[in-house]
Amino acid sequence: MKRGIKEYMKGVRRYVSPVFLTMLFVSFLAWYLIKLGHTYTAEIPVTVDVAGNRFVVECVAEGRGYRLVAHRWFPRYPVVLGLKDVQTTPSAVNEGMYEINPLSLQSAISIRNEDVRIISIGEIPEIRLSEKP
Repeated sequence: MKRGIKEYMKGVRRYVSPVFLTMLFVSFLAWYLIKLGHTYTAEIPVTVDVAGNRFVVECVAEGRGYRLVAHRWFPRYPVVLGLKDVQTTPSAVNEGMYEINPLSLQSAISIRNEDVRIISIGEIPEIRLSEKP
């Protein structure tokens, strides 16, 4: 088995030089970095902390490719919000729970993420508040 792989690699080296493969990799990397400079739309997860209730909201964001990749691969600290930052209303279904107004949450997240533009946000769970708003 080892002998077959070694013979195959010798055959490949005969037709493809290591310099060619290196330049192919460098050109691919350069192309990828240039493409990341364009504006894209993508879903990114944003961790939100509202008055001690931590949850993740999927947001549709628009921004430069490298910013979106950074948000996706390297999540930041949670967006910490107080009750004054979002509008809450008592839940009609669950007693003692509160619903967060999606537009107020989107606005609060947008203010704290200036490098990307938040277009919309996904489902928001109900939260329990220790103090009434």
